[in-house]
Amino acid sequence: MPEEETSPMRNDDDKVVALPDEQKNAAEDQELMERIGKGDSEAFRLFVNRHLRRTVRFAAQMTGSADDAEDIAQTALLKLWDNAASWTAAARVTTWLHRVTYNACIDHLRSEKRRSKYHHDAGMLLESRDDDTAEKDMLKAGLEACVREALAELPDRQKAALILCYYDGTSQREAAEILDVSEKAVESLLYRARESMRHRLGGMLEERGYHDHKTD
Repeated sequence: MPEEETSPMRNDDDKVVALPDEQKNAAEDQELMERIGKGDSEAFRLFVNRHLRRTVRFAAQMTGSADDAEDIAQTALLKLWDNAASWTAAARVTTWLHRVTYNACIDHLRSEKRRSKYHHDAGMLLESRDDDTAEKDMLKAGLEACVREALAELPDRQKAALILCYYDGTSQREAAEILDVSEKAVESLLYRARESMRHRLGGMLEERGYHDHKTD
């Protein structure tokens, strides 16, 4: 019998060696993508179940609308289905999906001219926890509204970099691939976004009288 090849998932004692979660997830996504490329609808269903919520959340944070975000996410996922056969593993599947979603968000914002009437659905960026008093609820809602307004006024790439790296947990390296810029450019985008948010929030909080309040 031919000598059995050693699996990268096993050591010399034939014990399974667990891959880091991120690497494992990427490998599973790649396997699903290969199956989708062959027309496997069940693989597509599994992929959608894994990534729909995250895709919708990213689109909602970019556009400020949960309803529009669902449409954008569906469009991005259908594009993945249509292009799966020609997909190559040059980048992670999730990186490609984020890039498609980001571009769809930018197209949507430009076509609808949303910047002048930009708003975020309540709770889209920051999750409120239960407070004991109505006063704290109102204060927290007001603070969240300030954050949403400040984020909405950022340039598209600064906003996307901030959402990807701080809200979505994406690495700067992957964010650079999604935005099609260098890692150094992502660092610059994040720095400018933070400075702009700090400046805008400071003015908003002082103007609306929140500087004298604190939340737990």
